[in-house]
Amino acid sequence: MIKGQVGGAGTGAEGLHVVSVRTAAYYAIQYPETGLNQDTRSLVVLHGWGQSSASFVRKFASLKHHNILVVAPQAPHQFYLDQTTRKVGFGWLTSFDRDRGVATAVTALDSIFREIEEALGFPFVPVVLGFSQGVSMAWRYAAFGACPVAGVVACGGDFPADVEAVLAARGPVPTMLVHGTDDVIVPIAKGNAAECILAKLGYVPETLYFSGGHEVPEALLTRLPTWMEMAAQT
Repeated sequence: MIKGQVGGAGTGAEGLHVVSVRTAAYYAIQYPETGLNQDTRSLVVLHGWGQSSASFVRKFASLKHHNILVVAPQAPHQFYLDQTTRKVGFGWLTSFDRDRGVATAVTALDSIFREIEEALGFPFVPVVLGFSQGVSMAWRYAAFGACPVAGVVACGGDFPADVEAVLAARGPVPTMLVHGTDDVIVPIAKGNAAECILAKLGYVPETLYFSGGHEVPEALLTRLPTWMEMAAQT
């Protein structure tokens, strides 16, 4: 670099210079009603576009009665959902510098998982559940994350093409595909396509196709405790 110039840390999208900085990673947590023990199962839930970890974790309140620890990381990108109310929502990724965004989000999840494992004092090997935009992050963490996962639950989202080769090399984990037949945000055809792709990768996904729209259905919450026990034994 010529003396007097700046921007030697590298370049990113649109030719912009990039410098790495430390940032905060937020998460909400819900403990089992009986406290933690060696039989506690762990579930990581990744919210959809515009949601927050604090509100999303409440959808899983019933699981506290089943000795399940629920961790809800918050997506890194914050924005106003409405300029009048100034309500803030969060998103995982945009099309801008997507590869770097994926790597940054995965690194943040790694940090959260390591902190939780240190606090627990025993291995943190969660099932990772994604909803809507969170589905793509669930699959990307299963592919690129440093910590092992016990399974993946993909609810109302599509399958990101950038993970296929890595998942094929890592080998299958227990998987459940959940989709509303009347989903107009992410059509059920996306779920059907994911099922076909996963089959080619050697996965045998369980499916829960329900009559409803773009949501986390009650039927999933009812099925999760038993399914997580099965996933832990696989």
